[in-house]
Amino acid sequence: SIPSCSTCGSFGSIMGGLNALDSYTALERSFTNLPEHGVLSFDVNFVSIEQYSYNAVSFEIYVDGSLAHTSPSKRGDELGGMECGRYGSSYYDGVVRVRFTTAHTASDATVRLRMRDGGANHWGVHSMF
Repeated sequence: SIPSCSTCGSFGSIMGGLNALDSYTALERSFTNLPEHGVLSFDVNFVSIEQYSYNAVSFEIYVDGSLAHTSPSKRGDELGGMECGRYGSSYYDGVVRVRFTTAHTASDATVRLRMRDGGANHWGVHSMF
């Protein structure tokens, strides 16, 4: 099913969010009839929600079923403040920006985004270019 959009404090509207996406779910989109190209470039603003202060989180991007990139890990207390989670003194929300380019020449591409974390933290996507 397609996750809904939600509002996340100062981040505004995001795809997913609290109780919509967790570390066991992923977002996937297929692109067809792409023009001739040699690379795919990504600029994604992931939103981590309710990340525990000492628990590290990272995000993965798959292209055509293969892992293309993993963001550096960040602990909850490195993310920032409390924007849209159920507020608590040890849980944080913040944006993790992922920018990278990967080789790709096929006319179709399937892109999959997921949170890489051992817990059931929540996440969303603020923007993807």
